[in-house]
Amino acid sequence: MLPGYDGKALKALKGALVSDPSAPVPEQHEGLCREWVRSAALIPDRHLQRLEDARRDPHVFERLDAWHYAHLDYLKDYYDTKQDFFDAQGAALLCLDSTYSVFHKSGNPELLARLKGRGIRTGTNFSEQNVGVFVANMAHCVPFETMLRFGEENYLDLFCDMACYARYGFVESTGFATVNVAFLPVGLYSQQVHTSLLYALEVEDLSFKNSFVYPAVSQRMRLLEKSLELSLDAFLLINDEGAVVFADDLFKKEFWDPGEITQGIPLQDFMPELKPCLACLRKGGRAPHEAFIANSSGTSRFYPLQCQQITDDGRVVGLKLSLLGRQSPRQSAAKSAQFTFGDLKGSSPPLIEAKEMGLRAAASPSTVLITGESGTGKEMFAHAIHNASGRKRAPFIPISCGAIPKERIGSELFGYTRGSPAASRRESSPGRFEQANGGTVFLDEVAEMPLDMQKALLRFLEDGVVSRIGSKRSLELDVRIIAASNKNLWECVNQGMFRLDLYFRLNVLRIELPPLRKLQGDLGLLMQHFCDSLCGRLGKQPLSLDPKVVELFAGYSWPGNLRELRNIMERCVNVIDGGCLSLDALPGDIVQTVVAHPFDRRSLAERTERPSAPARTLTSLSPVQYATIPTYHDFEVGNIRALMLEFKGNKSTVAKKLGISRGTLYRKLSEMGY
Repeated sequence: MLPGYDGKALKALKGALVSDPSAPVPEQHEGLCREWVRSAALIPDRHLQRLEDARRDPHVFERLDAWHYAHLDYLKDYYDTKQDFFDAQGAALLCLDSTYSVFHKSGNPELLARLKGRGIRTGTNFSEQNVGVFVANMAHCVPFETMLRFGEENYLDLFCDMACYARYGFVESTGFATVNVAFLPVGLYSQQVHTSLLYALEVEDLSFKNSFVYPAVSQRMRLLEKSLELSLDAFLLINDEGAVVFADDLFKKEFWDPGEITQGIPLQDFMPELKPCLACLRKGGRAPHEAFIANSSGTSRFYPLQCQQITDDGRVVGLKLSLLGRQSPRQSAAKSAQFTFGDLKGSSPPLIEAKEMGLRAAASPSTVLITGESGTGKEMFAHAIHNASGRKRAPFIPISCGAIPKERIGSELFGYTRGSPAASRRESSPGRFEQANGGTVFLDEVAEMPLDMQKALLRFLEDGVVSRIGSKRSLELDVRIIAASNKNLWECVNQGMFRLDLYFRLNVLRIELPPLRKLQGDLGLLMQHFCDSLCGRLGKQPLSLDPKVVELFAGYSWPGNLRELRNIMERCVNVIDGGCLSLDALPGDIVQTVVAHPFDRRSLAERTERPSAPARTLTSLSPVQYATIPTYHDFEVGNIRALMLEFKGNKSTVAKKLGISRGTLYRKLSEMGY
């Protein structure tokens, strides 16, 4: 909506002023009020819903001289492009001659049909006698300036649901003059659309301020091209012969800059990967919904592709091919992290230590492993790390490894190609890693990942490369991994449920989240925080906390941690009507649960002081070797040497066993001195 616009107040003011022209008017609306009073004197009925045919000029084309026809013919391609532009904005453009009669119209077909239903079409005359004071008949007073009347600022009701623009230009040497009037439904108005329409109307000035010569047309087209490039998608324009006629700057930046040789190059020569799109030059033809293309940095990846037909009188005359980039709002909606470190409430030493480690992790590209009991907020920590990192504007994609069926986890993570056994649809589909390119993937419950997928994940961590299921193409991705588990991963390794090499790869930066029973000093703060946020969300009156309730809750063991505390506080907020959460107001079953499971501080202290039992050793390694956990480098070097001996130097077999590519194995062997 237009900033500062109050449609109801303007409508009331207009009604009062039309009834009594001598009524007082606000200073800021003096100009509008003069227009309304003059219009009321010419057309008393401002509630007109249609302009009758008597208000049309059937002789409009008889008055067009050679200059008008030369203008329309010489700039036909320009007007065709403008038709597509106004259509995309949901707007309509009318060209008026010196008597304010419409001689040309273009834009959104649905809107043009609506206007026609109101009697606004070719031949309609917008003089004051026919429509009152209106932007179309005021624009000649301010040449080369765009006038705007929004909604109820217009006098006649049939214009009050529109944003109406008008701009006048003329050429003194030829007498050529026209008024361009643009209509935009108020519901489609936005600052971006407004700016785009101003550009489209302003570029017309160049044909008036200069002669009809190529430089002026070239400049005007350049401005129109710039207004089209407000999109975040790279695009090409293809003519009906399949040749490239335009590549926007975003396309050149993403792929390459062909300089002055863009126009006229056949699409199959310019970018062979897009050749299948030429099928859309025929009616009924279909283009693939993505294309595998190498960008200017030499990295190949799948780009979502949108192919739009450009038609003229029902005939396909060209194509607009849009390659959706990472920043496109259509490419990755609602894939951002929600929480920051400021959302992690509390100041207990264990939490402060975890936050400090989280900030260190945010400043590093290394893999992060977040451990802790269920309900301690591991995913919130992952959100906060992403938002504090340099990847905060890129996608954040959480994946619950335990929630995806085993037979689907490969296609979910790495995607699949059309026709592969994993394909659930006819078309190919990117995986979660590909969707997160440039950002972060959060692997929750990573201990639940099947062993075969652990191998694929290890290869990605080694090489940064994935392949869609059913595809031989490798995709080089830039993805940061944050993993989390409420299980002891080292025990999972000892039990043969988790790969030791993957454990080392994930356990680079480790953050141990404390259970709620270790955050006693923060319990009251957390309870009040949950109360405040839940009361606001549920539309309840704010609740204060009785200190006795905090004391009671402090004696509970909280096996469900923060998640359990939040659920209990939500229950309390829903059932308590008073302004205070007291012991008497607590639901009885909550009291029984808290009392029945007390928090044993002495037992906790004993567990903390007593050294943990040594982990079971793997059968392939001696107990002495695991007196202390080896570093990943030590493990990797020993593992490679053992496999090279076992398979007598067969590098292909060793790479396959390790789950890495041969190139990576050669690099590691070189680092080992082989």
